[in-house]
Amino acid sequence: MNQLLLIFIALLFVGCQRDTQLFDEVLAMAEFDSNYHNITLIQSGKDRGFLKPMMEYLFYNVDSLAFQNLEKAIMTSEKFKEGNYYLNIELDDYLYQNKLDILNMSNSSITENKFDKTYYVYLLSDRKTFAVCKVNH
Repeated sequence: MNQLLLIFIALLFVGCQRDTQLFDEVLAMAEFDSNYHNITLIQSGKDRGFLKPMMEYLFYNVDSLAFQNLEKAIMTSEKFKEGNYYLNIELDDYLYQNKLDILNMSNSSITENKFDKTYYVYLLSDRKTFAVCKVNH
């Protein structure tokens, strides 16, 4: 019985983990506080590349206060530059199916080295969802 309980707890722990690695990389690069704790992963995916994925994306859901804080931080940061929309079928489908627009196209791109990888943070019009995309060059 104890082994069954231990297995159940282990599966529960693994199932509740949230993938925030890309978002954590953006927070570190932008030098933002990492006090975004109530983040829920909605969807993720990768484009296939030769040695590594060409693009990775994740959709997150946050509460309205965290969304406002993130929006203010991005819009006032000098590290975020004007981005473009990286077309990906799954990303495009999610926006279309949920009738969402991107709010921060003027401040959506951040990179440390433009020859390595670029991150896009798209704040969405429902004001509770955002997407993080990493494009490898």
